[in-house]
Amino acid sequence: MFVRMQPGSALELPVYEHASGIALQLVPGGDYKIGFSDEEWQSLEAQYMGWPDAAAVDFHLAKKALRPVVEVTLAPFLLASMPLGKGPPPRYKRVAKASATKYVKHLEAAAAGDLETLAEVERATTGLVAAGLRLPSEAEWEVAARGGEHPRPFPGGTEIPDSPNTGANRFGFVDLGAELEVCADRWTPTRAKTPKDGRPVTKGKGRVVRGGAANVYPWQGCGEWALMLCAMRNDGAEDEGGFFTIRPAMDLE
Repeated sequence: MFVRMQPGSALELPVYEHASGIALQLVPGGDYKIGFSDEEWQSLEAQYMGWPDAAAVDFHLAKKALRPVVEVTLAPFLLASMPLGKGPPPRYKRVAKASATKYVKHLEAAAAGDLETLAEVERATTGLVAAGLRLPSEAEWEVAARGGEHPRPFPGGTEIPDSPNTGANRFGFVDLGAELEVCADRWTPTRAKTPKDGRPVTKGKGRVVRGGAANVYPWQGCGEWALMLCAMRNDGAEDEGGFFTIRPAMDLE
């Protein structure tokens, strides 16, 4: 099902091609920290203090949903280098099982960046599972965004970005934080209930959604860059009618 491709990251981690054509980057297993830390806030505050939008930024960074910092132990896994809608269109019809035939159109909508509701995301996710893929947990997503480093407030490093197009991070993932990417987890108001093995939270309403900075670009000086933070998260409710996307993941067996 896979063809090994050339390393696609600064760490020379391998990239594999799924039968659908999706490029999947290896994320090494190990012990990681996730969640927004006071150290990260202080490093950012030194950069934006005195800006006209400082109060708006403080509001974003003070959210309890970003905290506390927790430790997780992840098994190695694969994650798409780019969200669906970026790169070559996947060839779902070649890999979807018969039971997933009715979901192909939802997968194709995901590939076109045309998922407007979380209900549509749910249907596309069912198709992903039939193709041997899944959504990442938010712990997996954040570890991938941070490139395994903590503190590291943005996928691109410590500097506040001036654009959602930050390119590949140290693990090789492109523009994490730019799109509204849906994770497998149900929404929780804080990070305190994050499973220690980094698996998804299964009880709760809605879905955890990460990123979305490109949806409000060009930025208007209201602290929109905070959406690029590796730790930023929301429940997706305010984005219904927006443009959700998914970044497929897969377990290593």
